[in-house]
Amino acid sequence: MFEEYNVIAHRVSLKISDTDVMDTYAWKKRWSVGGLVTSEDNEDIVTESIYRPADGSYIVDYIIDKLTQEPFILIRVQENVDQDTLDTAYRVYKEILAKLPIYSLSNILEEPETQLSEGEIHALGKGYDPDLKTEIQTTLSTLATSTETTPEQKKAAIIAIGYISDPKNFNPILEQFTQDSNSEVAELAQSMLQAGHAILNR
Repeated sequence: MFEEYNVIAHRVSLKISDTDVMDTYAWKKRWSVGGLVTSEDNEDIVTESIYRPADGSYIVDYIIDKLTQEPFILIRVQENVDQDTLDTAYRVYKEILAKLPIYSLSNILEEPETQLSEGEIHALGKGYDPDLKTEIQTTLSTLATSTETTPEQKKAAIIAIGYISDPKNFNPILEQFTQDSNSEVAELAQSMLQAGHAILNR
C-alpha cells in the first residue's frame, strides 16, 4: 500500500519515545493515520505509524526501532512528483523541527566526541544529512580511534552507521571498529560491515 513512497525527502531523529506526542501534533487536522505496522519478524522495527494528508502526496513514518527504543521520522514522497509537492514535504519537515524535540546534527557535531551521549550518536545516523557527510565521517572516525571513547559510545556509532544508506563511504570507519580491543565492539562492527557488503553486492 505504501511501497510507492520510496523517496526519502527528509529524516528526523527525535528526543522522545512517546507516540502520543506525535499524535498531538499530527497535525491540526491536516494529517490522518494512514496505517500502522507492528513487526515481530523485522528485528529493526517495533512500531511504525504512518501519517498522511488527505491528498496522499507525501507520508510521514514515525518509527521506533528495537535496537535503541528511540524514534525517528521519515518524510517520503512519491517518485517524480512536482515541485509543489516537494516544497510541501519540506514545509512539513520545517514544521516538525519547530514543534517537536529533535536532535540538531550541527549542535552534535560541535560537541567533543567523547562527551556525546548514545542518543546523540545514534542521531548522526537516524537523522543523517548528506550535506554534513564529511563532518559526520570525522566524528564517527574519531569515536572509533579515540582511547577516551567508551565501548557503549563505539557501539552507538556502529549502530548509527547502520542507518546510513551509504556503505561505500562509511565501511572504512567500520573496518576501524573491527580492530577494537573490545570483542563486542569488534563483532558488532564486523556484522554491520558484512551487511553493508551484502547491500553493495545486490
